[in-house]
Amino acid sequence: MKPMQSPLQHTQGGTSSGHRAWSALIGPIGLAMAVGVAYFLGARLSLALLTKPDGVAVFWPAAGIASGTLIALGPRARLPVVLGVVAATIVANILGDRNFAAGVVFALCNAGEALLVAGLIQRTFGREFRLESLRSVVG
Repeated sequence: MKPMQSPLQHTQGGTSSGHRAWSALIGPIGLAMAVGVAYFLGARLSLALLTKPDGVAVFWPAAGIASGTLIALGPRARLPVVLGVVAATIVANILGDRNFAAGVVFALCNAGEALLVAGLIQRTFGREFRLESLRSVVG
């Protein structure tokens, strides 16, 4: 019995090209949807706790979801994560009584933040980043 592979892993040998193409399409779409749902829930929580009267989010756990996913899955996950973050941010902001233009601006900033954090982690610690040393945890 062949072990299961991550949807983002490249399948090799023993599988039809149709199966590989289907898996290659479903994996990123599934990842974008999963990140989008998780990000949306985190964003809604944060938007529910806005400070009054400034309307500033006290904390934004959704950023950790996006950054953590990119750090864990690597560069191949960039596009699905960005698409999930952008879609979730726009919807969460519209439901939070902001207009579409503001939602797009926040979406681009949030996606850029996740890409920046993951890129800095990869540049500093390499592709095989693990939380196994004090240097990695503090970094």
